[in-house]
Amino acid sequence: MKLLMERYPDAQIVTEFETPDDSCDNNAFRLRRRDFYLRNGFYETGWYSFYDDTEFTIACSESVFDKEGFEQFTAYLSSIVPDHIPKLYRK
Repeated sequence: MKLLMERYPDAQIVTEFETPDDSCDNNAFRLRRRDFYLRNGFYETGWYSFYDDTEFTIACSESVFDKEGFEQFTAYLSSIVPDHIPKLYRK
């Protein structure tokens, strides 16, 4: 992660990970994924997405999330992968 951020210092790197949920069988893995990104300089944005029957937490490499840029990217992604239409929301 550090090398990626160093290689692209002017880019905000965004990731999504399955939101931790005590009722899920794989919650321990979800917690490990979240902790990995947070340990490596990512910030939870307070935004979430939902697709494929799963909620994802959106995290990014900057303390302020470029939501508009992310929405432009997901619009582009949806144009080439039509069944990938994430819905962003806050809780």
